[in-house]
Amino acid sequence: MELVNNEQKIMELVKMAMNSSVSKKDFEQYIKYKRLVLLSKK
Repeated sequence: MELVNNEQKIMELVKMAMNSSVSKKDFEQYIKYKRLVLLSKK
């Protein structure tokens, strides 16, 4: 899976999550994790 490298891609993921069965809490944890990964790679 491609790294989320900008806000537009994050918003696309948000829209995908809204249309899926993923719970909001799980999705928020996923976004926090992705951002930590991105920060650690800078």
